[in-house]
Amino acid sequence: PFQVTDVHYIQKDGIYAVVTMECAGHSQEFSAKGNGRLDAVSNAIRIGTCMDFTVVTYTEHALETGSTSQAVAYVGLQWGSGAVTWGAGTDSDIMTASVRALVSAINNK
Repeated sequence: PFQVTDVHYIQKDGIYAVVTMECAGHSQEFSAKGNGRLDAVSNAIRIGTCMDFTVVTYTEHALETGSTSQAVAYVGLQWGSGAVTWGAGTDSDIMTASVRALVSAINNK
């Protein structure tokens, strides 16, 4: 249902994420602070869209060895209803893989 098309991070008294999302052809930008980059992105999405979820599981690892390795991230979300959804994302950049995993978990609701 939606995708994150761009993310910018600002480090000032914590981490801020400015997230550009697209849904049904409409683009919106949200920002929020977090205790890390993924937390800031999830806060921006949660607050900006009024979605009721909490990140309950996050893990990542390299798929190969070496500096050009692909990374994979897994995210588990618990929704206000108690339901849990999971997502996975891959990319050569671990933060991009993490955001993709978060979006995948949201879209799996």
